[in-house]
Amino acid sequence: RGEGLTVDYRGEPVLAVWRYVPAVGAGLVVKIDTREAFRPIARLKMLTFGLAGATLLVVVLAALSVARAIAGPVVKLTAATARIADGDLSRRVDVEASNEIGRLAASFNRMAGQLAESIERLTATTAAKERIESELRVAHEIQMSILPKIFPPFPQRPEFDLHALIHPAREVGGDFYDFFLFGEDELYFVIGDVAGKGVPASLFMAVTLTLFRSSLVWGLDPAALLSKLNQHLSDDNDACLFVTMFCGKLHVPSGEVIYSNGGHNPPYVLRCHGSLEPLPRVGGPALGLSDAATYRLGRLTLQPQDALVLYTDGVTEATSPDEEFFLESRLEACVRAAPGETARQLVERVSRAVEEFTAGAPPTDDITLVALRYCGSADGSREDAS
Repeated sequence: RGEGLTVDYRGEPVLAVWRYVPAVGAGLVVKIDTREAFRPIARLKMLTFGLAGATLLVVVLAALSVARAIAGPVVKLTAATARIADGDLSRRVDVEASNEIGRLAASFNRMAGQLAESIERLTATTAAKERIESELRVAHEIQMSILPKIFPPFPQRPEFDLHALIHPAREVGGDFYDFFLFGEDELYFVIGDVAGKGVPASLFMAVTLTLFRSSLVWGLDPAALLSKLNQHLSDDNDACLFVTMFCGKLHVPSGEVIYSNGGHNPPYVLRCHGSLEPLPRVGGPALGLSDAATYRLGRLTLQPQDALVLYTDGVTEATSPDEEFFLESRLEACVRAAPGETARQLVERVSRAVEEFTAGAPPTDDITLVALRYCGSADGSREDAS
């Protein structure tokens, strides 16, 4: 018995099954030509290959279509992004899809429009800022021009030595100083600090300094001068600004100083032998707070080579990068180490100390220093102040 592929008597390949049958004493063979037997399989194979090819073609075409549908908007977005990066903010992406890509394109278009508006506003703001900065630079120059800036201010007077320095924390500030020499004997000097910073403080400073100069008359003592200024500054002070002031008058022949302090940091007197002491707080409150304020006089006598050091709180409140204050203790140590130095040297010594202490940290307040060194009367004698 057997089965399988074989060749029949014709020599043709066949698929056959054969067995011996004892009942008839002969063998029985059943066969079919392989061509006939395998024809449905061949047809099925061709059909399968055809269906597979058609399916593959459909899948490829569908994949290409989907890829084009997804990649096309992405390519458009990429191109639009490149144009926006080059500064063309008018570019928009035209994508009609309602899927995530469509929503992304719509968001991109809104972003481009908002970015264009933001840049337009920023351009206008920058132009306005540059204009304001230019005006502030002019205001700074004007403000500095109204302060004495040529030193020594009275080179023909060897009896005293004056020097001053001011560093506004912003383009304009509220600190000021001034000197005025009446005749041969009376030297008025003043230092002040307006509350606040910036333009309002600078305007109030200009008004205060103008009133100070217009109110000076020969023989007026500092207390009466501060009272007069306080009356003017308190009137119609709707902005509630105020200014601290220290005003002194040196009688040049005798070295006597009469002074009044309107809420300002008390100056230091540096004696020729090196001792240092703050002046007593004699005077009254800051100017501009109340027109009923009164001011009292203080007195001291400067010996030859004694010095007065006036300052604003921007010096003692200067901060280091570690947010530590300069404080009066450092100022006193710096001034105490400067006996015998000129007024310029003394001011520059303190300024350098503050600069080294802050180490480049932005200033928190205007810094102003004034040094007055008394050198004695011109003929070496001392007259009675009375």
